[in-house]
Amino acid sequence: MGPSDDKSPVQSVQELLGVIRTGLGTALDLKSLFGLGVVGLAAATARHNQSVRPVVRLYDRLLEEAGPLVGARVKMTTDPYRALHQQKALILQGRNKEGKTTLLCTALPWYHRRGPWAYYGLYFNGGHGKAVSNFEKWHTVQLFGNLNMGGSETQYAVNTYREKQHLRVWLHGWGLPIAPKPCYIIVDQFEELLRRFPKEALDWANSLTNTQAREGKARVIFVVNSDAGAQTLLNLNQGPRFTKLSMEPPSGEGADLDQDLFGKCGRNIGLYKQVLAEIDRGAIEKSKEETFIEEQVQHWEQDFHIP
Repeated sequence: MGPSDDKSPVQSVQELLGVIRTGLGTALDLKSLFGLGVVGLAAATARHNQSVRPVVRLYDRLLEEAGPLVGARVKMTTDPYRALHQQKALILQGRNKEGKTTLLCTALPWYHRRGPWAYYGLYFNGGHGKAVSNFEKWHTVQLFGNLNMGGSETQYAVNTYREKQHLRVWLHGWGLPIAPKPCYIIVDQFEELLRRFPKEALDWANSLTNTQAREGKARVIFVVNSDAGAQTLLNLNQGPRFTKLSMEPPSGEGADLDQDLFGKCGRNIGLYKQVLAEIDRGAIEKSKEETFIEEQVQHWEQDFHIP
């Protein structure tokens, strides 16, 4: 009688344990590979998302730029947000040191500062163009991007913000009157950027304006110092794509300030504070402030206005 084909109970158990062990090993290998793939993909996505400054709450960003309000405060009557138009970019014109950035911060209605109706956007500072050698570097630094993106950081940030509004995008796609919220883009000190990189700055401004006028994805505000700066943008106009708003000097009524000196400063609160500081430290005599004011205004025009 030959050997039996029946396996003993011990052999059967050993084979079963072997199969289980092999299966578990394969599963762990797959889990490891899958896990590495997911982690790698997540890390790559995170790196890509972090390579561009995200759209943030506009009030917080402006508060960061404007800084704390110190010294005398005056009430501004100009309201840039009321002047915004759905299909027109806004040109906000004001004199140097007149408080344009502070106005953009304080004029934002309380219900658009935080909460469900808060405005979200991007802030650019054209004055930082002095620190870089070309426009591409300025644009990249402003949005924490990288040069491999070819200057598309702004469009990427705007599109990403829009795509994250899943419900609004879906409802709008079904024809309901609920559109994705626009991205508010503020280009502060645009005239300084224009002086530094004239052609590139104008081309970029034209593209930004199209993001609003043609695509409806943004609300754009360009901040300039002079009529020449405003007119340069208006000359880009292909149809009615801009609205110009000039800041009105505040009266200063009710404010804790020297009304006579404030008048000599042309009711420019920033210039007034600077003159007052110079008088306090003894740099200029109280009776000779008019000469300092005239020289300071001329200096600003030479440094910050386009010819």
